Amino acid sequence: MRILVIGSGGREHTIGWALHNDPAVSKVFFGPGNGGTSLIGINLPNVNPMDFNSIVDAVESNEIGMVVCGPEDPLAAGIYDYLMKKGIASIGPSQKGAQLEGSKIFAKEFLFNMNIPTADYREFSDPQAAYDYINDINWEPVIKCDGLAAGKGVLLPESKDDARQVVKEILVDGKFKGAGRKIIIEKRISGFETTLLSFVDGETILPMLFSQDYKRAHENNEGLNTGGMGCLCPSPRIDNELREQIITEIVEPTSKGLKEYSIPYKGILYFGLMITDKGPQVLEFNVRMGDPETQVILPLLKTGLSVPLNAIKDGKLNKTKLEWHDGAAVGVVLASDGYPGSYKKGVQIDMLKRWDEPEENFIVFHAGTKREGEHLVTSGGRLVCMTALGENLRECRDMIYSRINEMNLEGLFYRSDIAAEYV
Repeated sequence: MRILVIGSGGREHTIGWALHNDPAVSKVFFGPGNGGTSLIGINLPNVNPMDFNSIVDAVESNEIGMVVCGPEDPLAAGIYDYLMKKGIASIGPSQKGAQLEGSKIFAKEFLFNMNIPTADYREFSDPQAAYDYINDINWEPVIKCDGLAAGKGVLLPESKDDARQVVKEILVDGKFKGAGRKIIIEKRISGFETTLLSFVDGETILPMLFSQDYKRAHENNEGLNTGGMGCLCPSPRIDNELREQIITEIVEPTSKGLKEYSIPYKGILYFGLMITDKGPQVLEFNVRMGDPETQVILPLLKTGLSVPLNAIKDGKLNKTKLEWHDGAAVGVVLASDGYPGSYKKGVQIDMLKRWDEPEENFIVFHAGTKREGEHLVTSGGRLVCMTALGENLRECRDMIYSRINEMNLEGLFYRSDIAAEYV
């Protein structure tokens, strides 16, 4: 089986790594890939994830049997529908289904219509109406762009003045361009966050393990929101009782809703959850694997990744059982100084090449990297996720941070507190 993974981030490297280690997969291609994916498969630099014809050309010229789309933008643009019309097996939701991530308003309407617990909200396109609403509320808001904003469209203002400034930046100044034509103002809820990734074939939702990521840029959850600075799996806070409550109150109604909305969905669904004192609530959906959640979940999957992917394609997830390795996984992201703001590109990071051959239980998954001749250089904000597997979270943390401490990280930064509260 020959599979093409669309994208160039850490999530795509990890998907490809899992497929590369699956005996049922003969070859993995990446379109376009990054500085790590070329070590385990074939990078196709002419593939543009938003140019669907380039994907079809790659499939036909390389005799590829399945396409797995990693990032959200091509899914929101309808890549699944396009490839299916061409007779190409594809893993991902339809364009209609991708609205669960591509439109916060659509997702909120879906949640409310299906009676799935989530925070109260209002939608706005008129800045003055938003200002008036902020003046009237007596609770802390969360302000979200309706559209896709590369993980940066969720803002947590600390005062009403801050909230009005955020509204101005989005709706008046156009900070997030088309993604910010509309916003929602949501009641901030408190508790602890967890993520549940699931395989979906249109009839069945098959959950993976619960994970916990760290979105803020700096220690103690300070700084700006990022795409994720680290992750752990499985989440120590999710016991069997809470797991069953989440399945009953959130996952099963979501499955029912996909059918009621007539949404073709053969892919991955990400439940971003807040566990409050009133129970679990949905913060967001993603319609693909998370990053860096994928980097700690898939290394724990004992079942070959091709098994659930083929079951999605054939509509047989109800007959599929996933097996998992014992123990835990922790991932710590190395990022360019300045991220998630502006940062330099082209910085040499050759010290990471020592893990071009993974150690046992230690893998470096690449994201914003590329190879220039003999050098490995930066090409993005989040550069790599250093993932360790062990019997427990302490062992994983020790493995990662001991290796980080051996390196010269000039021009890079990382969080030193990933999983620290559990050891």
